[in-house]
Amino acid sequence: MAKKEFILQGFTTRTHIAAVRKLFDIPNIERVILSVAFVSESGVEQIEEQLTAHAAKVTVFAGIRNEITSLQGLTRLHSIVGTKLYTVDTGSRNVVFHPKLYLVRGKTSARVVVGSANLTLGGLNNNIEASMALEFDLSNTDDLAVVTEIESQLTAIPT
Repeated sequence: MAKKEFILQGFTTRTHIAAVRKLFDIPNIERVILSVAFVSESGVEQIEEQLTAHAAKVTVFAGIRNEITSLQGLTRLHSIVGTKLYTVDTGSRNVVFHPKLYLVRGKTSARVVVGSANLTLGGLNNNIEASMALEFDLSNTDDLAVVTEIESQLTAIPT
């Protein structure tokens, strides 16, 4: 069964920067998926070291029809050689791509942070944000099913 931790940035001692960086502490990383509404250069800088270390395994989905995601943030992500970057444009100002999910999957475990934190300095550190940090044991069939579903739903976005 997944281990769970609630993060209420601004009220708990844990920030989203720390939680997202901890995702990368699992051994044998096979896949990294980030799905966020907003990206800024200062947000990318907070986890750039971790993304660079696993660039060939990183896929990022970033919303762009929101007047918040910056060209500088997307350029910084794009400059991490090997990273797959998908910009998601819903084609409507009334429907915004708005998920905030960070997933790192290894051979035997996976970690996820899902909640309100975007890939911005505000989302990862400065704002009051709420998320759940989850750790899954992939030898557990229920945990594996959840992680597989997350991966399949997100990786289907480009199609």
